[in-house]
Amino acid sequence: HGFFHIDTHGSSRYHLRFGWAGNFQEGLCVVCTEEGYFHIDDQGQAAYPERYRYVGDFKYGIAVAHTDQGAFHILKDGSRLNQHQYKDAQPFHKGFSVVMDETGYYHVNKFGLALHGYRFQSAEPFYNGIARCRKTEGQTILLRENGNYTYEPVAGSGGRIDGIEISKKLALGNRVALYLRHAERFPRASGTWGNDLLLTPKGCDDARTLGHLLKGAWSCRFF
Repeated sequence: HGFFHIDTHGSSRYHLRFGWAGNFQEGLCVVCTEEGYFHIDDQGQAAYPERYRYVGDFKYGIAVAHTDQGAFHILKDGSRLNQHQYKDAQPFHKGFSVVMDETGYYHVNKFGLALHGYRFQSAEPFYNGIARCRKTEGQTILLRENGNYTYEPVAGSGGRIDGIEISKKLALGNRVALYLRHAERFPRASGTWGNDLLLTPKGCDDARTLGHLLKGAWSCRFF
């Protein structure tokens, strides 16, 4: 008794039975026996001799494998993608994987090389070139593949700038890119498209407050 796969006629594809079986992905399927997790082909034959504490589905010809010593990536013949090993690893997505070492989560390429020097509490894969990550201090950022990032607006803030937080980062020698757009402007009247829109009194106060906080940030570039 156990798990197995059937064809479109309901007949068993092979005589073996497993403690658990998943779905076929890229021609191989994850199964489990008392020896551990591994992949089989459509005839029920093991794709490689190794047995793991856990293995994931293949994607782009690469799967995650876990042992008691750590996590790494394998190819369809069971060989290692590279010799790097991590505390945790996720499947590759568009050429990159999220992995974890003793200091946090980060992104690596197929050679196992880190894409950047950051470590995060959590990190998502790159979607359209941007990954959503949470820094160890708790802030959420939107990270690009080149290592540059912007802070995600805080929920309920309407995307407003936290000038105090920016001034703190400048004081620590960090570089900060600001994309400013005032929400506190008077409504645009019909037929005045392209005209200057004056700030409301609150908008003027906001601008003065931000300017005061950024006073002393002597190296600026406008674009």
